[in-house]
Amino acid sequence: MVDSARARRLAVGGLASAILLSTASLTATAAPQQPQGPLAPAATCTPNDTISVFDFNDFHGRVNAAAALFTPVEKARVAQGSDHVLLLSAGDNIGGSTFVSASQDDQPTLDILKAAKVEAAAAGNHEFDKGWSDLRDRVVPDVASVFPYLAANVVDGTGAVPAPLKAYTTVTKGGLTIGIVGAVTGDLPSLVSPDGLTGLTIEEPVAAANKVADQLKDGDPNNGEADIVIMAFHEGAADGTTTAAANAAASPNNFGPIYQGVTPKADIVLNAHTHQTYLWTTADGRPLAQAGSYGEKLLQLDLKVDTTTNTLCSSVPTMIDATKVTADTSLPAIATIKQINDDAATKASQIGSVQIGNASAAVTRGYGSDGSAGARNNEGALNNLVAQMFAETLGKGDPTFIGIQNPGGTRADLNAGPITYEEAALVLPFANTLMTTKLSGAEIKKVLEEQWQRDANGNVPSRPYLQLGLSTNVTYTYDETRPEGDRITGIFVNGAPINPAATYTVGSGSFLVAGGDNFRTMAAHPDTRTDSGRIDLEAWVNWLKSKGTISPSFAKQAVSVTDAPTSLTAGTAATLTVGVPKTDGVDPDTLDFMTPGAVANTTLDVWFAKDDRQVKVGTATVTDGKATVSITVPKNAGYTSGTGELRLVSSATGTKARLSVALTVPSPAGFPASGVYGDVTGDGQADLWQLQADGSLALWEGSSFSFSRVGDSVGSIAGATAVVKIADVNGDRRPDAIVRHADNTMWLHTGNAKGGLDQQVQVGRGFGAISQMFAIQGLGGSSSQYLVGRHVDGTLYRFLITAKALTGTTKMGQNWNGMEHVFTVGDFSGDGLPDVLAVRKGDYALFLYTSGKTGQLSLNRQVGQHWNGFTHALSAGDVNGDGRLDLLGVNGSGELYSYTNTGHTSWGPAVKVATGFNATDELA
Repeated sequence: MVDSARARRLAVGGLASAILLSTASLTATAAPQQPQGPLAPAATCTPNDTISVFDFNDFHGRVNAAAALFTPVEKARVAQGSDHVLLLSAGDNIGGSTFVSASQDDQPTLDILKAAKVEAAAAGNHEFDKGWSDLRDRVVPDVASVFPYLAANVVDGTGAVPAPLKAYTTVTKGGLTIGIVGAVTGDLPSLVSPDGLTGLTIEEPVAAANKVADQLKDGDPNNGEADIVIMAFHEGAADGTTTAAANAAASPNNFGPIYQGVTPKADIVLNAHTHQTYLWTTADGRPLAQAGSYGEKLLQLDLKVDTTTNTLCSSVPTMIDATKVTADTSLPAIATIKQINDDAATKASQIGSVQIGNASAAVTRGYGSDGSAGARNNEGALNNLVAQMFAETLGKGDPTFIGIQNPGGTRADLNAGPITYEEAALVLPFANTLMTTKLSGAEIKKVLEEQWQRDANGNVPSRPYLQLGLSTNVTYTYDETRPEGDRITGIFVNGAPINPAATYTVGSGSFLVAGGDNFRTMAAHPDTRTDSGRIDLEAWVNWLKSKGTISPSFAKQAVSVTDAPTSLTAGTAATLTVGVPKTDGVDPDTLDFMTPGAVANTTLDVWFAKDDRQVKVGTATVTDGKATVSITVPKNAGYTSGTGELRLVSSATGTKARLSVALTVPSPAGFPASGVYGDVTGDGQADLWQLQADGSLALWEGSSFSFSRVGDSVGSIAGATAVVKIADVNGDRRPDAIVRHADNTMWLHTGNAKGGLDQQVQVGRGFGAISQMFAIQGLGGSSSQYLVGRHVDGTLYRFLITAKALTGTTKMGQNWNGMEHVFTVGDFSGDGLPDVLAVRKGDYALFLYTSGKTGQLSLNRQVGQHWNGFTHALSAGDVNGDGRLDLLGVNGSGELYSYTNTGHTSWGPAVKVATGFNATDELA
């Protein structure tokens, strides 16, 4: 689809004369919409003549379409006489143009309009793209000898329409005087750089045009008189596939007044701006029409008139499909138009054919849900790329510099393969200067809130939502179901929450920095505004050259998260809904880009992060860009209460979204009371250290009932003979270890960021008689942590673990030589105190010993059997993430089995979770 779009764009660009002409014959086909309701008769009369009015709009410099577009007009002039044919434009003749015209400052378009003998044109918003001074001093004077530009609602400080603009013009056709009143959209101040309108006021278009139309039929020759009045509004309905009434209801401030409020003195109403095609009537039955865009449609209105009374009797509308018209170069005007285009195309091909870069794949703007290119209401990879160009070009290495691009400023896509100068120019055709300004973090949030549009009067404009492009260092989440002004739920810059009080430098084109497209907060601090002096196209071309090859990123920087929790409780589930648009909302985005060929998300992982650790708390399947995921922060993940982050990650596209969230960690009833026990990697599931005979330390990462060895070694402890994993001692949220060395000294080793151990301090000596050791926490209901060791004489001792020493030797029991393995899995009996498990020699039965409030052990009962064949039995922590410590056993074949701690002194079935262990290894 994108490659065909490339072909269409090159055809529009007109780099070869061979593509200038359509091969179809001249046809006049009605648009799918028929006039809605009968056309009200203009007067009761008997027509004796016909005047044909032709109208086009939103031409946007499509010069290669001109010869076909104007052929029906020239044929009508031949058949009916020029005094019976009127050619009008409803605006946006220039600006947003194809490269052939834009590369030459739209001079080819102006020359073609003169050759076509346009007789009046309403001013469109794009006529003001380069400011009032350019329109006043260059554009209008260039065409003034042929036709005027009309804008009844543009006034200066005196309240008058400033020359050389006019409010109206009159022409004589068939002996009747026809008045044409023009008006530009009232949204003009938000659609062009406000700086370019200095000294001008844009009035409400219908009211301004009505005033002029009423004067043209008030009988006073001093203010002009006309037999027929045509209104040309550069404004229109948003959806040509529904009804005029429905559009009026949906747009009470823009299209509504046109449909319902045009003065009865006006006979015909022409529209533009929204690029729709329709043949409708106003609420009281007068013709109301718009002719698409880009020279693809041509409106013909045959006015049936009575020349004896100078009265309009009726009108017959037809919508001509100009794409099916063959340009007739036997007509002198059409031959001239074709020659202008051919000459412009030759010159443009020389300018535009230079290759400046490559694209590994198509990089496009937003796409509509119907597959249409250039949608402004969803995220586009190209808009983000342009914003990144702003950041790199203007940011001067500042990592917090933010580039922003307004979607209407990106006007064409880049397709896979070589990028020419022409293609780069089509992307940014408006010649904005690059500027910076300074905004607070709170103001940047307001800018993003302004994507839900309001004009200066608080009204919703024709385009109710505009999706900004952002440099890659910015991501944010939003929820359109929330009240307007409070829909942005989190903004992160370089992975850190934006500081509302801090000042950030923002860069963009002059249009947006001056507050264009209703992003008024961008213009909040004109005193901080700096003009780089660089033009966007020049900067864009140089940036593309420096990159060599560019690629699209399908990592969403704006992610919709509905009903996101602001707080979580460890161990309690919550739900996130991601990528589901609001049913009646104006932002259609999901987690997937709508661009054809975009990578689709398949799974979404959610992590909770706090301090320097993160744990996976949920996973969901993504279907059509939408996902609902249940999340639970494990109770035993080692976190304390406080503010953390939810991190939403999709590996398919690289999407990474963040949400700040408050975590509450309930005080646990039993082991572990605090700190980290068995989780080395920070994912909330137990990990294993394997101390091998040579002193090297291997890390086995636990995940979803499996253990995977991480590399060959995460460290080495020379002379170590035994290792006991303990809960965090030094406060860094990583498990630590007590290690016995060959000289029978005991050392505290602290966990490091690589999953290994760093030697910290000697904490004991003379431990040669201790044959087996394990850690236990919470004895007697305290938060203290103890090392428990079995003496060779069968006595069980405990030693208080501190950061400096093993102290407080206390006897816990005797006659333990009859036990094969002794270890703990925390509170197994459910009394809130840690318990001890032991495998008895001989019958290999598993027994539970409860610790009691004094910290002494008492026999409870048998809780397992058949533990023969296991060379190791221990708990490394929580294997399945349910907050309980689970049981692990290594058999003679080096296979590791897990027994899930299901609570209430019961176990789940054995599950093999790893292989590759040795009887001579020490596990912790």
